[in-house]
Amino acid sequence: MPLVLAAFFALPIVSSEFVKDALGSLDITGKLSSFLGVLTGFFIAALAPVATFGKQEMDDPMPSEPPVRLEHTVNTETYFENLSRRQFLSFLFGYIAFLALVLYVVGYVYLVTDKYWLSEAAPNWRPTIFRIFWCVYVFSLANLLSNTLLGLFYLTDRIHRPNRVARWEASDDSPQK
Repeated sequence: MPLVLAAFFALPIVSSEFVKDALGSLDITGKLSSFLGVLTGFFIAALAPVATFGKQEMDDPMPSEPPVRLEHTVNTETYFENLSRRQFLSFLFGYIAFLALVLYVVGYVYLVTDKYWLSEAAPNWRPTIFRIFWCVYVFSLANLLSNTLLGLFYLTDRIHRPNRVARWEASDDSPQK
């Protein structure tokens, strides 16, 4: 999903007019960075309810095959632990908070570098450098967006469902699976 979203968001860079506007009056990177500053606070604030949500099933291992198994090493002994819903959501919102913060900083560093260094040192390379930056930036934004949607889905729907595992039982009428 992040690749599809990134391809969609990166489409405008084929237009020289978009690149010219993005480097000039549009200031799309600055506006996105400002928005990411707000999102960072939201993601950090979302960690508090996840960490304190009182439902016991939040601490049970995720049903079925967990997406990740946590590896712990004590002295020389390694053991694995299945991920709980609380751990999954904490890791997810911690990751997207970190990614939003990094994108916020990277966006502003690019803006300052572009304004005070690239425009003077390499004005002919500016559009090419912007295109490369934009592809990496929108891929990271698409990753942030898709993981945010996953987190919202999980917070609004999945955490309220009981930890049940679907079991297929053979009966005389149905074929075995």
